Amino acid sequence: MWWYVVIHQQAGAAAGPVEGCSNSAAPVAPPAATPAEKGPDFQFYLWFGISAAVLVLWTARSYWRMNGERFEVLQAADCRR
Repeated sequence: MWWYVVIHQQAGAAAGPVEGCSNSAAPVAPPAATPAEKGPDFQFYLWFGISAAVLVLWTARSYWRMNGERFEVLQAADCRR
């Protein structure tokens, strides 16, 4: 109880604004976002999407061209290791 009374008496004595302190009711501007918080640019997503599409098309082309003879060659090459 004593601490509560002493703190409030000191706060009442210092009712005027203190130099160097900002008004707590004033709006505070948020700090600017860092590059890590912003994330990658649009270019990154563009190139990633293009690279992924090329990889998917290349894989699909490889599977479409696969026939029994090519599969046997690949399987035999794996067995020799």
